[in-house]
Amino acid sequence: MQHQSRPYAGLKDIDATGRTVQFYGSAFGNEDSDGDIILPGAFTKTIQENGPNSRQPRIKHLLQHNTRQILGKFTDLVEDPKGLLCTSVIANTKDGDDALALYALDLFEHSVGFRTIKSQWDETDPQNPVRHLLELQLWEVSSVTWGANAETPLVGIKSMDPHARLSGVDALNERMDKLFKALRTGNLQDSTYQALEAEALSLQTAYKGLISLPLTPEKPVQTTSQQAEPSSEKALTSFLQLI
Repeated sequence: MQHQSRPYAGLKDIDATGRTVQFYGSAFGNEDSDGDIILPGAFTKTIQENGPNSRQPRIKHLLQHNTRQILGKFTDLVEDPKGLLCTSVIANTKDGDDALALYALDLFEHSVGFRTIKSQWDETDPQNPVRHLLELQLWEVSSVTWGANAETPLVGIKSMDPHARLSGVDALNERMDKLFKALRTGNLQDSTYQALEAEALSLQTAYKGLISLPLTPEKPVQTTSQQAEPSSEKALTSFLQLI
């Protein structure tokens, strides 16, 4: 089974009372780190054969691609112009309760597990061939976090221009704020807090990498960078003291 290498955010709606969430499990037209692009229509047949309204519903909603951790049951899977839109009723379990809390704080991204049925290579650029995925057999859609994925906010950061690095700091600060809120909830399982702590350590590495990289932008951008760095260090120190 192949996992899509780039997790997608995209929580569209949440009904905590009904324990229902709606999100994009995958987006069309985006190249992942393996050089794959999922095209519209790739999920059509698999949804018809094994989706929630089929005779043999088999597509699971998992946590971190772990087949032993089923988060919920899909009530609808549909392709729209953006991607694979998923609607799931979250299980009434401890894992499910934690998942709803993390969804409410917008801490989840999503990734799909599938088998490729039909694909086509585009070698217009011989140095960067791209595989178009035309038909897939979908096994599962997972709710995932940054800390549990091989990709991090620092992928390719050394090749980024200074403007992109500065926006990377903003992204980490935004993620930090969400983690602060999660740690203050006080009603999550120990395993969930441990996962948040692991992500905090990942963020620590990210901050160090961003702050240590030399910046050579124009003066106005450089001034912004100098102001942001102490703030990031201070935020990180306060955050790690909480855990």
